[in-house]
Amino acid sequence: MRRMVAETRLHPADFILPAFVREGVGEPVPVAAMPGVVQHTRDSLKKAAAEAVAAGVSGIMLFGVPEDAKKDAVGTPGTDPDGILQVAIRDVRAEVGDELLVMSDLCLDETTDHGHCGVLDEFGRVDNDATLERYAEMAQVQADAGAHVVGPSGMMDGQIGVVRDALDQIGREDVAVLAYTAKYASAFYGPFREAVASSLQGGPQDVPAGPRQRAGVDAGAGPGPGGGGRPGDGEAGRALSGHSGAGRGRGGRAGGRLSDLR
Repeated sequence: MRRMVAETRLHPADFILPAFVREGVGEPVPVAAMPGVVQHTRDSLKKAAAEAVAAGVSGIMLFGVPEDAKKDAVGTPGTDPDGILQVAIRDVRAEVGDELLVMSDLCLDETTDHGHCGVLDEFGRVDNDATLERYAEMAQVQADAGAHVVGPSGMMDGQIGVVRDALDQIGREDVAVLAYTAKYASAFYGPFREAVASSLQGGPQDVPAGPRQRAGVDAGAGPGPGGGGRPGDGEAGRALSGHSGAGRGRGGRAGGRLSDLR
């Protein structure tokens, strides 16, 4: 009877598989903080993608873990066409084609030597506008590699509009933009930082929301600059911009429909 009247029913098609791929390893590397999760090799990632298709999972979100020696202050591996994330996108697309929605994390924390989500200014603070320039380039490189969806997760003010415009400039209106995180200063980031081999120095000063702040984060944080802080370009965690053009312009509210992805 409980099954018959259940309000929530989960299906494999409802899920996205997060997958970490690490450069320069010959075997998958277990993530101690998340039992059962690994940093994949290129080969094991392709196998995981094929298994996700067989299980009926709809999408895969890829996170690239570059070699430490390649990280720098501006996250160069994130815009290198041969950076590990871009290579992984190409690998997965070659393996499963369009049978799996291939999504790519669009953030700098995995690729910077300081571990923050953006470029730092001379005082060691995240420079929002300089970071947006990097995000725009990252979006174009990820789209060229074959991503169906790019996923900005750095919570920079104006990121959706900037990324959407960058994709449109190279004729990639077919690539969707999904802002899928609302970040808080929390110990829960520990396991993720281990999974992406973060080089974080100092505290997470690029994370704007405190644990007691909900308004303006999960209910839409305003329409960009002056609209309520850095999450402000759409409904954090739910903002989706497809080829319909909604959400264009710096800091515009993201729109689009899931049907735009088909």
